[in-house]
Amino acid sequence: MCGISGLANWGNREALARMTAVQSHRGPNDSGMWDHHSPDGSYFGLGSRRLSILDLTPDGHMPMSNENGTVWITYNGEIYNFADLRRELEGKGHRFASHTDTEVIIHLYEEMGPDCVTRLNGMFAFAICDLRSGSPVLFMARDHFGIKPFYYAHHGNRLAFASEAKALLEVPGVDAAIDFESLDQYLTFLWVPDPKTLFKGIFKLGAGHRALFRDGRLEISQYWDLSFPPADHDFGLSEENLANEIRERFRYSVEQQMVSDVPLGAFLSAGLDSSSIVALMARTAKRPLRTYTITFPEEYRKGENALDDPAVAARLAKHLGCENRQIVVEPKVADLLPKLCWHMDEPTADPAIVAAYLVCREASKDVTVLLSGVGGDELFAGYRKYSAHYWARFYSKMPRALRD
Repeated sequence: MCGISGLANWGNREALARMTAVQSHRGPNDSGMWDHHSPDGSYFGLGSRRLSILDLTPDGHMPMSNENGTVWITYNGEIYNFADLRRELEGKGHRFASHTDTEVIIHLYEEMGPDCVTRLNGMFAFAICDLRSGSPVLFMARDHFGIKPFYYAHHGNRLAFASEAKALLEVPGVDAAIDFESLDQYLTFLWVPDPKTLFKGIFKLGAGHRALFRDGRLEISQYWDLSFPPADHDFGLSEENLANEIRERFRYSVEQQMVSDVPLGAFLSAGLDSSSIVALMARTAKRPLRTYTITFPEEYRKGENALDDPAVAARLAKHLGCENRQIVVEPKVADLLPKLCWHMDEPTADPAIVAAYLVCREASKDVTVLLSGVGGDELFAGYRKYSAHYWARFYSKMPRALRD
């Protein structure tokens, strides 16, 4: 992950430097800033903390610009189809100075403007400052599912944005005040839906949304949303063919996310999600794949926790020819809470962040990129609540006397 930040008609280079510095943990490999003072008195600045994954040379430095310095970008994410887009753009005469996906976004924006997001396959949050018209325009976008964070504050003709809410607190006039409507949402849903945050005056750019800031006005629009066909939709394919299509799309997705100039690894809980990912990774990995398994001391594996059997993950890793490192988590995690709260910015109701932090901390000693099965339960109805919803339909039809 990288850390991005930016200002428009708000603060100065010193504020931008503070915003960039407070996100240094997101990008340990490089740091950069760019700012611009227009003749009309407007001010625009972009900041970056870079975690290098593609093109580890100084050519990947951000903020990055096009050839003549009229389009600048700060970017966090990974574009999986960047190689195909690059070949297409080179065919149209665009020249590249690096081997990064960052530069692909710049030239794609030159070709398509804000519609460039419709061609991107990946996870991203970025901001582009376009100086070509004489009056600076700031274009911002967040990926389809909101994997990468994008926080912003907007007051009048002033705008500030960053990867983390805490960076916005470095901007003069942005305070850490509680939004009580958001607090009600958090206590109801256990999270705060876009665009609000728990901070009053700080918002999230929604998943699948883009924004334009020009002449002091902020315009936000949705470029993508998830849609489902009707339940009785006929796909014209057998269940076997649909299963094969899912398998092929899954394989393609894993292979795309393995494009990297740094060491790769994977979570391995031995559940269906992570096991499937590791199995596909092992097919194409050029060296034994490193896998990481969280486990607990044996005396704490009781009741339902008996499902925690690290030997299963170890056997699977051996079968696939992978290395497996088991990370034992002691239950004394209270000392971690202040650090986790600082990193998360907003309250998080999922205690899994404790184990996730610990496994990432240990894995980062060996690898830079980890693939995980997060999201598999949402895609394939893996939560028990889905079964409860199914049986509830029959329960509701029972006579009230039996239900009571």
